[in-house]
Amino acid sequence: MSDLIYILLTLACFTGLALLVGLIDRRLGATDPDADPDADSDTDPDVGTAAEAAGASVPHDSQISGAAR
Repeated sequence: MSDLIYILLTLACFTGLALLVGLIDRRLGATDPDADPDADSDTDPDVGTAAEAAGASVPHDSQISGAAR
């Protein structure tokens, strides 16, 4: 009987934790609808990415082997 109590207590704790994480995610995920969606972008469209600026070769999807995907 005490095993059942521990199982129910564990399930209740996980449920509470899931609800808390959902609440935090909803609060942190809330954004201003009037904000510019590109304002938080790290790349400048005129400059490109850091890899392009450094001249690094970035492979395309067709060049990546199946094991690396």
